[in-house]
This record gives sequence, C-alpha cells and structure tokens, in this order.
Amino acid sequence: MIPFKLRDLGLTYEQAAHGVQTAIAYGIEQGSKATEPKHMRVGIDMSKADMLGLAVLLIDKGIITSDEYLEAMRLSANEELAMREEEHGGKIEFR
Repeated sequence: MIPFKLRDLGLTYEQAAHGVQTAIAYGIEQGSKATEPKHMRVGIDMSKADMLGLAVLLIDKGIITSDEYLEAMRLSANEELAMREEEHGGKIEFR
C-alpha cells in the first residue's frame, strides 16, 4: 500500500499530461534549473524504463490488469499536475 493517496483532478491522462507540459514551460520561462535539457532527458528516459519494467512484471504475474495499470497512470498524471500547481502556491492552474 502506498503511503499517500493520489489526487484525482478529474482529468484524463492526456489532459493532465498537457497541464504538466504547460507547468514545465512556465518553469522554463521562470528560469528554473530543474528544467535544463540534460536533467529532464535523463529523468524522463530512466522513469520510462523503470515504469515499463515494473508494469510488465506486475501484469505478467497477474498481480494487476492492463486496465488497472491505465487507471493508475491516469491518477498519477493527475497527481503530478496537482504537485506542479502547488509549486506555484496553488495560484496558477495549468489545465
């Protein structure tokens, strides 16, 4: 069991991903060092590799279904967007 509950903003995965993209663009405009290309690319590639390995393992072992995985991804994308919005004091919504 994860130690926290993922926030559901009621967005699809695609809508949440667009919001995250907008939040990152805003961070770039504000001069955030965390948005430098090398840091972002390595983080993205390693995150994809980690997630793929774990998802394949869990689905192959019958622990979760593909549908459960897709819903968890949707909720995780919503949580990522909520955290990005909180980084700016909740004053900006990137939806």
